[in-house]
Amino acid sequence: MRGVNAFVLALTRLKCRGAALLLFAVFCVHGSILESIPAQAETLAETMRAAEEGDGSAANRLGVWYEKGKNGLAKNAAKAVFWYRKGASRGNIYAMHNLGDCYLHHVGVPFDARLAFAWYRKTAEMGGGLGYEDLGRFFITHGFEKPNSTLAKVWLTAAARQGRTNAQEMLLALGGEKQEVEGPRPPCQRTERGRKHLRGTIREIVEDKEIGELIIRIEQHRRLTDVLVWTDVEDKALSAILADNPIGKSVSLETVRTTGLQTTTAQCVTVCEYIPHTIHREQTRASARASSESGVDIYIGVSGLLLGANLDGTWVDADTLQNDPDFHAKRFQGGLKGDLYSKDAFLCECSTGQLINEQPPENVKEYGSMADVPLFVMQTADGVYKVDKEPVLFLGSPHKKIDPFPRRPRYLTSGLDIFEQDVRTLLLSEGLKDPSVSLKSVCAVDMDGDGKEEYVVHAENFLGHTSVPMTGERGMYSLVFVVREVSGERLVSPLAQYICHGRNEHSKEGAVPALHKPVFICDVNGDGLLEVVLSSTYYEGRDVILFVWQGKDFLEVLREGLGT
Repeated sequence: MRGVNAFVLALTRLKCRGAALLLFAVFCVHGSILESIPAQAETLAETMRAAEEGDGSAANRLGVWYEKGKNGLAKNAAKAVFWYRKGASRGNIYAMHNLGDCYLHHVGVPFDARLAFAWYRKTAEMGGGLGYEDLGRFFITHGFEKPNSTLAKVWLTAAARQGRTNAQEMLLALGGEKQEVEGPRPPCQRTERGRKHLRGTIREIVEDKEIGELIIRIEQHRRLTDVLVWTDVEDKALSAILADNPIGKSVSLETVRTTGLQTTTAQCVTVCEYIPHTIHREQTRASARASSESGVDIYIGVSGLLLGANLDGTWVDADTLQNDPDFHAKRFQGGLKGDLYSKDAFLCECSTGQLINEQPPENVKEYGSMADVPLFVMQTADGVYKVDKEPVLFLGSPHKKIDPFPRRPRYLTSGLDIFEQDVRTLLLSEGLKDPSVSLKSVCAVDMDGDGKEEYVVHAENFLGHTSVPMTGERGMYSLVFVVREVSGERLVSPLAQYICHGRNEHSKEGAVPALHKPVFICDVNGDGLLEVVLSSTYYEGRDVILFVWQGKDFLEVLREGLGT
């Protein structure tokens, strides 16, 4: 509070009309906004019924009535917050504003400046000048560590241009210039435009405590990518990496291209945003070797997408294989001989074409945006192999034939109750209440050749969606995990999972829904251990991921993506 008091004192010494107006506008008693009521006033029962049926405006009105003790309701701050949340979840900007006020003024919830900021920002993203004004006032009075008049001017300028009179007066009192009214802005709602797996070396970290974010600059084959990290989410994996002198360290993380309001400019921009809890330190090439080095080179593709290679026992992803000078002599080339397989059988021999993204520019034009991923043609005796619905596995080696099925997988059709219980237990442990279990497949196979079977389990519930949606809904999930017996104990090891709890009020929950599915369970490098190949489909794209058996658990070693 000392920073606020000093700021107020400085303003009062100005002894000008603008400063007085600013003080009045900023430090007036908190008052919640009640939307205009229809000409024929609603009864309390009608408003309650409408709110319960999903009317965001009605929910906001109930919140105001509970907060102020109006319309026959006793004051109840907790119930006010409950209905503001309901209204905000339905996109009502007045409920978003009121919920931000509750966090800023300790009404029904503990004081939390970051949550207040988050709800004001959502109000602004909806196109509301009210939200811009809220953010300006927020930086005048609070900020994250202290008031910030520079950021206050940014948001007040944007609000004044939308015709907010109070914002115009506060801006002038701060020494800003009068703004011409441009009218309402279109919404700049947070929109996610594709998920991507990023591997690279951390070159720089820029922290801005004023707005609660980090920029991590990652280098990948001489290209720098700025990744935005919001620091208001507790992330132990990220904290561990940042605490250990991260500059120059190799990492792997998930990102999503996100369009939204930029905090420092109040402009709608697209950024590369970190998905919480996905960062980890990359294994060195030596530590990523297979348990039994095969001594041969094997190139791996799925449905014409180069996933990578296993070179003399070392896993090398497609990007590194084609761009790292260390592997120049072993780059993937057209004309490589190999075999195609379905999920459990040999299909035919084939030879590969040159990677599409390495062909002359006049040929690449035909493929448009797909030209930046490593696709290749599969030429068989009957012509170019066209992938229909079922994915195909390509294994190519200049020196050796690979038998990917030393032990055949079998798919169970009975005795599935225990696996349904595994799914339920996992979902409950992840905080999903009363989950509806939907088991898609259970594959039994001896993964490590010790004579005991392991089980690869696939469960999924996308709540009736026939394709992967852009945003998640509460209760939506997709899981792939392995069940095995160790010393009489039943162990469950997740490979990939997406769970939407619907509980994160930042609307970062589940960010991009991902439909995970096992497509191959086989030995792709000839070491006698079986690997798992997953397909992870999201809106506008898909990743293919290879997991290997590493002693007691699985490790992701290869990943490649298709899409935006």
